[in-house]
Amino acid sequence: MTTPIAHSSNSHPLPRHCAQRPVARCGLGGSELQERLQVSRARVVQIVSRPDFPEPFDRLAGGAVWLVEDVEAWITEHRPHQARGADPDEC
Repeated sequence: MTTPIAHSSNSHPLPRHCAQRPVARCGLGGSELQERLQVSRARVVQIVSRPDFPEPFDRLAGGAVWLVEDVEAWITEHRPHQARGADPDEC
């Protein structure tokens, strides 16, 4: 049995398609990364090209897909102000 992802209303929302899936099985494409990181499409291209950004889990016809858990770990390390549960007044 898998546990749905829970998040508080104060955290950054997960994409709808991830809300009821286990984290390890949920993927984010470029559009979801743009929304999650709150950056432009051009900036997503720059970020995913960084050597410290996680490798895609898969490459589909529509583009690369990253696992949510990998992206969240990267955000926690490199963009702590955007990490889930981050205190917006702390920065």
